[in-house]
Amino acid sequence: MADSPDDTLIRLATASHEVELASWQEALKEGGIRFQVQREYTYSRFVPRRQPEICVLQRDIGAAKAILTKLLPRGKTADLYFGW
Repeated sequence: MADSPDDTLIRLATASHEVELASWQEALKEGGIRFQVQREYTYSRFVPRRQPEICVLQRDIGAAKAILTKLLPRGKTADLYFGW
């Protein structure tokens, strides 16, 4: 259980693939953002697919959004949850 609301982990984004995930991890580290990677399995046509998600602390959500938004190709926002 989190000590305060700012210590709550918030799902920030789901990476399309491991290369994208690695890029996001590096950028967040450079920005001083603490994060956790969670891997969830989904199924597409009965084939398991790993969906890596990045979660950050509530207090870091604004800075993390700004960092990841800079890395996204123009017009791509669908995989970012931004704390919802």
